Amino acid sequence: MVSVDDLRIQLHESVQACLVTVLAAAGQQAEALATFRAVRGLLVEELGIDPGPALREAHRRILSPWSDAVDRVVQGEEREAVQSEGVLRA
Repeated sequence: MVSVDDLRIQLHESVQACLVTVLAAAGQQAEALATFRAVRGLLVEELGIDPGPALREAHRRILSPWSDAVDRVVQGEEREAVQSEGVLRA
């Protein structure tokens, strides 16, 4: 049987979002995804709610770890190209 304190920690979304993020950063993406699925299941089963923004964002980062970095590089290259054409002034 799960204690109330254990369940409280398992349902604490910001703690679980940090755990998911740390696991993914440590190269344990499968464990991070399993943790997200387990927490999501508990939230739905115990509280009838979906994960909040912090947990959803941690999940999104696992699924697309390079997308943010690529977006920043592409935006930077586009900005440089526009600046070199004299259209945009820094």
